[in-house]
Amino acid sequence: MKDQTLDFYNQNAENYVNSTLNLDMKENCDVFLSYLKPNALICDLGCGSCRDTLYFKSKGFRVIPIDGSKQVALEAEKITGQKVICQNFLDYDYKNTFDAVWACASIHHLNKTDFTKVLGNIEKSLKKDGILFFCAKLGSQETVDEKGRVFLKFDENGFKDFLNETDLTKCLKIKKSYISGDCQNRPDTCWVNFIMIKDKTKDLKQNLNNSL
Repeated sequence: MKDQTLDFYNQNAENYVNSTLNLDMKENCDVFLSYLKPNALICDLGCGSCRDTLYFKSKGFRVIPIDGSKQVALEAEKITGQKVICQNFLDYDYKNTFDAVWACASIHHLNKTDFTKVLGNIEKSLKKDGILFFCAKLGSQETVDEKGRVFLKFDENGFKDFLNETDLTKCLKIKKSYISGDCQNRPDTCWVNFIMIKDKTKDLKQNLNNSL
């Protein structure tokens, strides 16, 4: 994640957490949870306010929240009473740990090269048949908004092409993709959402080395 983006979240942590804590993400959360077994261990990667962490826990799931912003993590800890791991997405490095990863409006703040690396590391962190939820703003290019935040945008076909280009499609299979509106009711913003499953039939490390 670029320093500009982290700077924004660190400098605006309290306002950001307060403005996103009560957004209604129930529909997306329930789609994701429908793929999981009871008591599954979820990584909420880019947890922000821990809004979704709290929802998952209320449904009986175990959750480890991670955020790249130190100040956002501290604000989230006040809300949850739970330790929030502060970790840059580029340092995310777990092996066969999680039943599922929830990356909601988070890793799309990476440029394409870093996004490829992080997505590969997410795959490694999932257990066999693990589930990944990823969403990004609907579009087709990398942009920077007026606040200095980087956004890597995709449409459904563009993301499938990206997976094919990097050979990640051999390791992460799309189970479901769909377009949704913006939970903050911004008329010019839509989101593309993907549910993916880990496929361990291929050697991801070799595939990524060949494609980068």
